[in-house]
Amino acid sequence: MEQMLYKAGYGASSSEQNSWRKSLPVLATDLVEAGLGDVEVLLEHQLPLTSKRADVVLAGVHPKTGESS
Repeated sequence: MEQMLYKAGYGASSSEQNSWRKSLPVLATDLVEAGLGDVEVLLEHQLPLTSKRADVVLAGVHPKTGESS
């Protein structure tokens, strides 16, 4: 939450924080169960050239090809 204030210049609302508290543990569990426990997770990622944000961006290495994905 402090990172959002630092990067975006404003803090997260209490409803947004509550949403994160509920959804992020579920997301983490789902990723681990899918064999994706080693992916990088970017939360509330600011999209370039717009004021919009992506809720979650996953980045890592494809398990079969070894290529970035």
